[in-house]
Amino acid sequence: MLEIDGLHRHDVDAHGTRIHVAEVGEGPLVLFVHGFPESWYSWRHQLVALAADGYRAAAIDVRGYGSSEAPPDVDDYRIVALAGDCVGVVEALGESTATIVGHDWGSPIAAAAARLRPDVFTAVVLLSVTYDPRNGHRPTEVFRAIGGDEEFYIEYFQEPGRAEAEIAEDPARWLEGFYFGASGDAPELAAAWPSSSGPASRAVSTGIAASTATGTTCGPSTAHPSPSRPFSSAASGTAPPCGGRAASRAIRRPCRACTPR
Repeated sequence: MLEIDGLHRHDVDAHGTRIHVAEVGEGPLVLFVHGFPESWYSWRHQLVALAADGYRAAAIDVRGYGSSEAPPDVDDYRIVALAGDCVGVVEALGESTATIVGHDWGSPIAAAAARLRPDVFTAVVLLSVTYDPRNGHRPTEVFRAIGGDEEFYIEYFQEPGRAEAEIAEDPARWLEGFYFGASGDAPELAAAWPSSSGPASRAVSTGIAASTATGTTCGPSTAHPSPSRPFSSAASGTAPPCGGRAASRAIRRPCRACTPR
C-alpha cells in the first residue's frame, strides 16, 4: 500500500452517516468521490499531486464501501443521499465550498451534489462517466439497451442476493478477477465484461483464471503490486448491489444537506 506523507484518515459525521475520509495538504478543498468497486485509495496519486500544488485534497469512502457506514436498505443509496453525504463531509471538514471530482459511479454522485448544492460545490470534474441530465428514460431501461442480447453488469445487481453470494465467497479474489478482467492485460472475453452474459460470473472468472495462469496480480498495467488488498472491503459491503438497485429510484424525499440554508 502506498505510503502518503502527512495523510490523515478519519471518520466524520455527514448529517448522521459515518463517512471515512483520507486527506492531505492545506488550501482550497478538493473532494474526490470514487467509483465501483473501489475506495478512497483509488485517488492516492491525485491526493499527493494536489497536496503538493497547495490544495487540501480529501477522498472519501462512499457510503457502503470500505470503512464508511453501510446502511442496509436500498433506499439508503438513492443519489440524493449520496450527494448529501458529500455536502456533509465538506461541512464536517470545516469548509464552506469545494471542488468535487467523481470517477465512474462517483461521477453521477458528484454531478448530483453540484446540481443540488452549487453554493457548496463551485466546480465539478467528471471522469469516465459524462453528465446525464434527467430525461424520460429509466436508468434500468438504459442498462438493458446497453447490454443488448446479453446482460449489462448493473442489471446483474438487480436481483437481491445474486451478486452478494458470489462476492462473499472470496471478496479479494473476486476483485482480482474484476480488475484484471477490466484491465488492458485481460484476455478478450474478460475485457468484454460490461456486456458479457453473467458479467461477474463469466468475465470475472475468466480474469481470475487468466491472472492465475500468468502469475499476474491484477495485471502489470496497474499502479500497485496488489491493488485488490486496499479495496477488498469495498466489495464485501452493501453498496455495489444497493447502489445499482437504487439507480432508477427518483429523487423524491427531501435531503436536509441538499437544501441550502
